[in-house]
Amino acid sequence: MSQERTGLFSRFFGKSDPGVAGRGPIETVSLWRAFETIQTQVRSVHEGSGALVPKLVRQASLSEGAIDRVRAGRTRSRELREGIRRVSQVLERIEIVALNASLEAARLGDSRGLPLTLIADEVKGHVLRGLAGVEDLATAVDETERELGRCETQIELASTVASEAGQQAARIQDGARIAFDAVEDFATKLRVATGSDAETSEALAAAVDHARSLADALSKLAGRVPRALLVAALRPVLEPLFGLVDDDARDEGT
Repeated sequence: MSQERTGLFSRFFGKSDPGVAGRGPIETVSLWRAFETIQTQVRSVHEGSGALVPKLVRQASLSEGAIDRVRAGRTRSRELREGIRRVSQVLERIEIVALNASLEAARLGDSRGLPLTLIADEVKGHVLRGLAGVEDLATAVDETERELGRCETQIELASTVASEAGQQAARIQDGARIAFDAVEDFATKLRVATGSDAETSEALAAAVDHARSLADALSKLAGRVPRALLVAALRPVLEPLFGLVDDDARDEGT
């Protein structure tokens, strides 16, 4: 390549040696790719935290609703226990009545007191079975209330965790928004510093790769193809390229 063309390459790629001319565009496109990766990750964090916040708020709200229902269940358990206590008192009074009936039957003697004794014994049997059932029911209600208490504790803990997680997610969202704004500002400065954008850098890197491929192909043809044939074949491709480089060089000169 002539010294004139070497100078054009130098002005076009910003290097004095055309052998390393591609390093500038490659570095630029690598920089833009790194920027796009950061931008994508920051956007993902911002969008993800934005979607997470309302879900955590809803989770906390559902937990509060569950706590209210558990507390209502515990209140109902206490009401049931009070009802069971009253039933137990009634059964105990009936048992006393049956006992008094047995005493009266004993006073009357075997002939006249036998029917009363039989009735009193039957009543006492029902009372004892009723008291046993009431005791089992009271035990079940107590266990249910204790279990509801444990559920209330766990749900309160889950609600606290969800609330704290929501606050953390909101802070992450704010930080991600600040980071996203900073990334956008960096993009503006990067465009000024590189004189290009991501799309242009990708296209320039691709052009450099094609140019290298062309140079490799030409080196393989050196000495094997007549010069006139090679020039005729490459002229339609190279003339627009050199025209573009010449125009750019003249623009820089002005």
